[in-house]
Amino acid sequence: MVGGRGEKTASKTLNRASDTTVQPGSTFKILTAYAAALNEGVLTLASTLKDEEITYESGQVIGNADGKYHGTVTIRTAIKKSYNVIAIKASREVGLETCYQYALDFGISTLTDEDLVEALPLGGITYGVTNVEMAAAYAAIANSGTYNEPVYYTKVLDNEGNILLDTTDDEGTQVISEETAFLLTSAMEDVVDSGTGTKANFDGMSIAGKTGTTSSTRASWFVGYTPYYTCAVWGGYDDNSTLSSTDFTKYLWKAAMSQIHEGLEDIGFEQPETIVTARVCTSSGKLASSGCSSVITEYFTEDTVPTTYCSSHRSVTICTESGQLAGEYCPSESLRRVYYTTGDSSIPTSYCSIHTANTTGTDNTTGEETVEEENTETGETDLE
Repeated sequence: MVGGRGEKTASKTLNRASDTTVQPGSTFKILTAYAAALNEGVLTLASTLKDEEITYESGQVIGNADGKYHGTVTIRTAIKKSYNVIAIKASREVGLETCYQYALDFGISTLTDEDLVEALPLGGITYGVTNVEMAAAYAAIANSGTYNEPVYYTKVLDNEGNILLDTTDDEGTQVISEETAFLLTSAMEDVVDSGTGTKANFDGMSIAGKTGTTSSTRASWFVGYTPYYTCAVWGGYDDNSTLSSTDFTKYLWKAAMSQIHEGLEDIGFEQPETIVTARVCTSSGKLASSGCSSVITEYFTEDTVPTTYCSSHRSVTICTESGQLAGEYCPSESLRRVYYTTGDSSIPTSYCSIHTANTTGTDNTTGEETVEEENTETGETDLE
């Protein structure tokens, strides 16, 4: 544990890692909205929600840190980019009371009845949290969903070797399933690889984590873990002044953890045997069909794999010279696959009038059907 900076002037004073409570910001999204929604089977990483302007019951408008809304996104993307709107919507899907209970189960002891409010997933709570409890909560995810209460000693002996205090028998409490823990870890690996936490990344080790910034940029967080260790870094002023930058918590995390992991093999995060993959459409969250232009391979628990194929998209082959549906006489270099939303009025309906039987010297009486209708029963997807 590391406390404040500057010259030490006294002993046994304020321990900012264990005794100071501060707002957790977006790090709380994982412990409340997303852990609850995934573990309860309400949402998957492939589920899609619309990132748009919404309000609390009070009328307060909810926005994102970048000041933008991003349309329909998957839960994985929302975690990676730390979109506030999606976290609020996810908490509404699973129920605020459930989100609150998950925070308690993760060992957050500072919550009060007054924290059962819509701002809970964004870290808007009365007294805040401690570094120690945040580290322990994220360590539970790293530990396949098993929570262990933080300890500062293992055994205390008297001068004759008799055990006075012993904490080595704590078997922990299963807060979330090992499958949910893996899904959260996978999404938070994206946070570090290409999301809001890239500045905490270092080579040679698997890393998962989540960033957090409080209102008016008064505090910054990075909480993350590897297959070996979990570390929570909070930074801010004792007088709650505004920070000029929030990146330093990521740099601190990286500086400490990279040294701790020197010489350790990257064994990766263990994937449970009950986790499967499927190819899904990023717009609908359903199994991908041939008309879907944006397709990803996503992880699921066996009982949450989508069972229906996307029927929202279709693709057609057009002739780039005419802008019409390609016929059998269109040269291959002029063909292009174009993707549309089903029902889009801009989908071409007539066949190429440039490349015809008259232009090629052959008879063309029917043309070639190139509109691809979606097969919503079989589709095109891979399940493992």
